[in-house]
Amino acid sequence: MDMSNMDEKQLRQIIKSAADSLKTKTNPRPSRKLPKVLTKHQADKMLSVININTRTGKRQMAIVMAMLKCGIRVSEVCKMTKADVDFDNHKMCIQQSKNKADRYVPMPNSVEESIQIWLGIAPESKWLFSTFKGKQPSARNIAEMTYSLSKRANVYLQDGADKKPVNPHALRHTYATELLNRGLDVVSIQKLLGHAWISTTQIYTHISMNDLIDKVRNLDSK
Repeated sequence: MDMSNMDEKQLRQIIKSAADSLKTKTNPRPSRKLPKVLTKHQADKMLSVININTRTGKRQMAIVMAMLKCGIRVSEVCKMTKADVDFDNHKMCIQQSKNKADRYVPMPNSVEESIQIWLGIAPESKWLFSTFKGKQPSARNIAEMTYSLSKRANVYLQDGADKKPVNPHALRHTYATELLNRGLDVVSIQKLLGHAWISTTQIYTHISMNDLIDKVRNLDSK
């Protein structure tokens, strides 16, 4: 290309175009996997292996239900205090979450019940899901608890050719997908999950297939 007769503006445009092209080739946009979610049967199987007649089981049930039925992150589970739960108004307050923003999350009756049962035998502590010594729970401990329940229930997530134990975030994904399947709009789900960008929430529309499946299968109808 003869650039001898080009002015400064044209040269800058060529250089910028070449730089953009190089950046695209050296930093390709990463592929994004769809979230892995549990079916209702799988979720029920995981809950069924929790022995709620034990102290450990009462704590496990409260934590799993909070993630599965309220969609809170494992990091939020660890930071929640007893003062964050409002039984009178059936909601919990998630303070300074991932995006440094507070939000309220409604509690279904099943979550309220499991948390109240746990609080009935919980140690003296400001932390809602404290350890039995009253200390703040750790994300690692909760993740290991979830893996253990997954293996005991023989419930795994299919990741390509591999089967992997259920992780805490899969419970949150399951919650979001269930809300979408029940007809809740994406903006409302974004608020409940505490997503900063609605594009993050919209990925669940790719795995909520109930309506599409029904419509496509009805093509056989006469």
